[in-house]
Amino acid sequence: MLAYIERRDGRFEVTWVRAGAGTRRFESMDDVLDAAAAHLQSMVSRSRKPRPIAARPPLAPI
Repeated sequence: MLAYIERRDGRFEVTWVRAGAGTRRFESMDDVLDAAAAHLQSMVSRSRKPRPIAARPPLAPI
């Protein structure tokens, strides 16, 4: 998630650059962080196990 946050007229205007949530205004930075956490939580898929990382043999000495 990537957001551009600007303070205007005592409020926080947040444009979600990455994660596709558009632009919203919040009263406090705590509200911004709560909304970001909720949005991230909604994006997490728990329907399957993560893919395992393929093991690679160590590099041979040169």
